[in-house]
Amino acid sequence: MESLNAEIRAEMGRQRMTYADLARATNQTRQAVQRKLTVTRAVSIGDLEKIANAFGITASELLRRAEEYENNKEVSA
Repeated sequence: MESLNAEIRAEMGRQRMTYADLARATNQTRQAVQRKLTVTRAVSIGDLEKIANAFGITASELLRRAEEYENNKEVSA
């Protein structure tokens, strides 16, 4: 979950997208999006789909990247 939130924030950076931009794209408030991505709690499947669509990628691609991030983190430790 932490890795997924980190990957979503990383993709926001790659796409130069703010919390407000992502909120508009997912029909949520900026505060709701920011809270979901900075608090260590699970992003719902529905939110994951909306976020991935906003990035122009699939939810499975976001999950794959998060898993890769987690695996790289474990190897580095």
